[in-house]
Amino acid sequence: MNEKKSKKKRLSLLWFYPITLCVVAAGVALFALLYKGGGAKALLDPEYVAARQQQAQADPEGEPAQTPELPPEPTPSPTPKPADFSGRLFVYMENGLYGYKNSAGEVVIAPSYLRALEFTDGSYAFAAVEKNGVLFYGLIMRDGNWAVEPQFTAVREYSQEKAAVQMDGKWGFIDPSGKLTIACAYREVFDFHEGRAAVRSNSSFGYIDPDGDAVTSEVYEKAGDFGDGMAFVNQNEKQYVIDKVGNKVATLSKERGESYSDGLAAIANGDGTYSYFNVNRKRAFSEYYEDAKNFTDDKMAAVKKDGRWGYINRSGELVVEPAYYEARGFYDGRAAVKNTDGKWGFIDKTGATRIEFEYDDAEDFLMGYAIVRQGSIVGIVNIDGEFVELYRT
Repeated sequence: MNEKKSKKKRLSLLWFYPITLCVVAAGVALFALLYKGGGAKALLDPEYVAARQQQAQADPEGEPAQTPELPPEPTPSPTPKPADFSGRLFVYMENGLYGYKNSAGEVVIAPSYLRALEFTDGSYAFAAVEKNGVLFYGLIMRDGNWAVEPQFTAVREYSQEKAAVQMDGKWGFIDPSGKLTIACAYREVFDFHEGRAAVRSNSSFGYIDPDGDAVTSEVYEKAGDFGDGMAFVNQNEKQYVIDKVGNKVATLSKERGESYSDGLAAIANGDGTYSYFNVNRKRAFSEYYEDAKNFTDDKMAAVKKDGRWGYINRSGELVVEPAYYEARGFYDGRAAVKNTDGKWGFIDKTGATRIEFEYDDAEDFLMGYAIVRQGSIVGIVNIDGEFVELYRT
């Protein structure tokens, strides 16, 4: 019985060994295949298998294929810095059209207007285009877009948040947003100063307030700007000083003035000489001049003696000796003066030259810059004399 069992066991083993050998051989072959193809990763990552197959095709001898170098990614171009719209913007011309540049000479509004005024109120400026052969002004913003479409036939710059505009041959005023706040009903108007503007409907002038209400009758042949609460007016061939409601506070005999500024007014005395009145309508200084201009915010005034211009302070002291053919006002501590060679430069309050005499024309300083011209080149200078070209005529 035991012998029969042993025989059966031997027969079972004879069948088992060949099967085992087959399984082992198959396992070895599979391992080799997986090892050559990337091992277990080949079972989990089809992309890896594809990459290995591509490598095998590129290198059938089994040598690792060289990974091709990819071209470097292009360096992105730097984003251009937008032009600076802040500060004072300057009118320039190109191909007969006007646009605006900043103090660095960068274009901020492309030339597209037939006329253009500066951004005197900081936010808006007048620019003109042609419609049916007529020049019409509108109000533009600092980005060049229209705040008010072109509709005015004539304009003046803003003063005390009012700008004079003309429509249908009559003048009125708009506010900073372009809204018509004083109807176009006047033959002529002047700018607002101290809350008053001279206007005339017919032949004589009167004054209005910012609401457009009349504060004096239209009875003056000539009407000056208000300053220090007073204005010079001509009536019946005489000149008077009036207050802001039209009361006469002084009667002049032969003297004639234009306006008060910083408590003083330059007066033509009627005999070819000039002097200064104070707010009490009395002579402020004993000195007389061949010509005289009003004081500016820098508390200096240009006066002419012996055929040349110099400057006095508010005490009447001559602080810059008369040496110039022409002289403009002091602003930002600089004044434009013309020398004996006919060239313009700039001096400080001591009379020292701060910007050389090399310009054919020069304007007053405003917001730290002055417009100058040298031959056909128009540009700007700062108070240190640094020049930036705007355009060529």
